[in-house]
Amino acid sequence: TMKIIPEVLEDICGVTNKKFARHLDLSHCNIVTLEGLKGCYALQTLVLRYNSITFIPKAVSSLTELWKLDLSHNLVSSLEGLSKIRCIGTLILSYNNLSWEELRKIQHVVITDLRLLGNPELEKDPYCKKNPYLYLSVSLCLPRP
Repeated sequence: TMKIIPEVLEDICGVTNKKFARHLDLSHCNIVTLEGLKGCYALQTLVLRYNSITFIPKAVSSLTELWKLDLSHNLVSSLEGLSKIRCIGTLILSYNNLSWEELRKIQHVVITDLRLLGNPELEKDPYCKKNPYLYLSVSLCLPRP
């Protein structure tokens, strides 16, 4: 199990000063928590596929340049840390443990590409079973008036 700390960023990604990192791919790194991302001000793409992350900390909302976040194939069951984000281009939350209640926490976020395929609780919904790609692959969320 691993936490994201400056030493990890340097060892895995070759990033010596995290405030200049624009793209990080930390897939398959046994990461359990996203501590240590604060200060990654230039980060635009964060890929964290195939880890053991269960929740998204509020520090993620400080990543104001973030446009793509891929948390697929984790254990995410809480989206609390995304509740302060205003918009994001791509949010990939496929193959996690999300519920409709958790998704309500981000209903105000403008999301261009939202991927939710493979979340068991969501797939129990009869509407999603009839239209899996319509509801669980890509959606365009517009701001509320």
